[in-house]
Amino acid sequence: MKRFVILAASVALVSGCVSHRSCHVIETSDHTDVTLSLNVYGIVPGICGFTTHGGYGYTFRLSGQKTVYRGDEVWEISTTHEPVLYDGSIGILRDRKRVVVELNQKGYPFELNGKYHYR
Repeated sequence: MKRFVILAASVALVSGCVSHRSCHVIETSDHTDVTLSLNVYGIVPGICGFTTHGGYGYTFRLSGQKTVYRGDEVWEISTTHEPVLYDGSIGILRDRKRVVVELNQKGYPFELNGKYHYR
């Protein structure tokens, strides 16, 4: 019984999760691509059991070189090729290298809303 308690306590202490959000911006003369991603490290439940890393990301194409892009100017680059409609905005403060995401999808806040710093 004592070994089981020690094993359970060890698993509980090691199973903490750490998440990291990141943003990458690629600018060309006619558009800007913004990639937002979330990575989670620790013991993460997955489809086939537990894993030590999980994550996902979104890439948005924004036309031109503006400061604020409204939701109807935001196109998600996805593998399904189905258009996704967003409300809200994405702001790019190029002098501060900061991206501010305030989007809604189908009436719900976008899961990666927030402020990001990029290089």
